[in-house]
Amino acid sequence: MKKIYVFLTVLSLFVLLACQAEKPSAPKLDITANQLVPSKMVAIGNSLTAGFQSSGLKEAFQMKSFPLRIAQQMGRGDNFQQPLIDEPGIGNPAGKTPQYLTANGDIVQDDLMTDPAALLLNVNLPRPYDNLGVPGADANDVLNTIDSTGNGNGFFNIVLRNPNFGNTTQLQQAIMLQPSLVLLWIGNNDVLGAALSGTAITGVTITPQNDFESTYTEIIETLQSQTRAQIMIANIPYVTDIPFVNTIPPVVIDPNTGQPVTDDQGNPIPLITEESGVQYVLLTANELMATGTGIPQTLGGNGQPLPATVTLTATEVTTIKDAIDGFNGFLATLAQNKKLVMVDINSLMTDVNNGNVAGVTGKFVNLDAATTAFSLDGVHPNDAGYAVVANGFIETMNRAFGLTVPTVDYTAETGQYTGGAQAKLAADNAVKGVVDLFVN
Repeated sequence: MKKIYVFLTVLSLFVLLACQAEKPSAPKLDITANQLVPSKMVAIGNSLTAGFQSSGLKEAFQMKSFPLRIAQQMGRGDNFQQPLIDEPGIGNPAGKTPQYLTANGDIVQDDLMTDPAALLLNVNLPRPYDNLGVPGADANDVLNTIDSTGNGNGFFNIVLRNPNFGNTTQLQQAIMLQPSLVLLWIGNNDVLGAALSGTAITGVTITPQNDFESTYTEIIETLQSQTRAQIMIANIPYVTDIPFVNTIPPVVIDPNTGQPVTDDQGNPIPLITEESGVQYVLLTANELMATGTGIPQTLGGNGQPLPATVTLTATEVTTIKDAIDGFNGFLATLAQNKKLVMVDINSLMTDVNNGNVAGVTGKFVNLDAATTAFSLDGVHPNDAGYAVVANGFIETMNRAFGLTVPTVDYTAETGQYTGGAQAKLAADNAVKGVVDLFVN
């Protein structure tokens, strides 16, 4: 299967793997059979689990990851270990830092001038991390991937630190810790590539349903046979609802008014595109549109069409949503059959994107700097968004296990992009500064 990865400069990371960490041993845990109290929590997943924001990973973002927020709310945050990455952080694409806002509201991304290997703060932790989320991972990676070999994704080296732990996968390292509670949120990258690349093809940018089912079933059965953990799984949100996909309308916008340009009959003038039936124009079209591509010559453009790689047709959107519905239907059945606890993140994020979660929105930052739940890349949540996700897990956990873990005040996390930049962002009518594709 073709996958979209975070590409890092990974050669120097092999120096990291040669560090003389102590041989890991299983910590002494106070769990008993069928115990519901989450005395040892481990998280498995992708960038959403890792706390990835604004096209990168660094300590400030990781300290807002949803698994850590859950651990903190349970009073166990001090013992929850993550692969913390020092400033300026490691970004995507390779050799870049995460994105940030300048004083005048521009979204920029610098060259990474530091050896990535030097940025991992707790490299010598003599056991696996409790947060094993690897940006770019899909379901198959949880079972089979041990490092960046063959995929170019250096985050596997950073998180898994093989060969120190015997060339083991996320799943195997989670089992080493013998958790009493496992948070598993995987599957977004089994379909996200279709939305980010503008190409929805099963077996290429979408994992086939049968492959997803067999892989996910093996993950669950392995966890249940080799641990006594209670397992919480989360389903997959609609990746066509993210700002990366739905911010730029498929019509020509007047930069002075922010309103669609209309013809003599009052109809919005569509952008010029290679594909017919375009429903969404991706943020990656921004740089092309800045040169006039997609805009008719009569309106000041060059008259050249936007390529199919930066648009999604209505048919492609249906293909993507059907795949997600198929995956989520399977997950619901699996949860029932295997006695798992299901967190309905799909419904939660749909509510966010529809404006049904008070105090946050699903809009891109330049349209709603004050209350957006998404980071600068338009794909991943920001501090507020991850707090909302944490609450989805906490509320489900409390119902399932009879606990009273307090939720996070996510409204205290909003306004991440306000301040001196807010006025500039609010005034911008064109999406700007978005670079390259992003992984989930």
